[in-house]
Amino acid sequence: MVIDKLDESNFFLYAAKHYTNPYCYDTLEFYDDLNRFKYLKRLFSRYQESGELKERLILNHIIVLYNIFGVEPATRMLFLKLYEFHKYLKGVEKEHIGAAHLEKILGGTWKQTSYNGNFRKNYAGIGYSFDEQRNAFIPPKPFNSWVLIEETCQWKAPVDMPTDGQMYSWNEDSGSWVSVT
Repeated sequence: MVIDKLDESNFFLYAAKHYTNPYCYDTLEFYDDLNRFKYLKRLFSRYQESGELKERLILNHIIVLYNIFGVEPATRMLFLKLYEFHKYLKGVEKEHIGAAHLEKILGGTWKQTSYNGNFRKNYAGIGYSFDEQRNAFIPPKPFNSWVLIEETCQWKAPVDMPTDGQMYSWNEDSGSWVSVT
């Protein structure tokens, strides 16, 4: 189904079609993510009324929306739901602009990450490192014997985990998978 004209009557269907949150486990989380549009509306309203700009919170909501819906769908939904705040939403996503802004207000080096792994291989997390040559976020190495898979920038055990339906954990001393009972 192609939705040419996005409006309030087809918004939920459009949102569900483009929702790509790999960590979503039920419809409540989907609706929680949709509430981000309401939160943004409140934050922009507060800014218009009082001049108080909660830019980190706004950026967080917008980044999550773009990561779970994709660039074009998120942009269409933002412009529908926040039509009175278009002047704040204008522009094109450009990493260097966001990175420069964050470096100015927070210091450090900033790299854009993708919630669904569309670029830079993995969603950045606590303990992850950024590899400039691979242009990828790499998770912490879980065990010394594990090797990095170049295509995914994920770590892999030297022996494949059995696929017999049981639960296993890696034993570094024996270099094998041990059944967890």
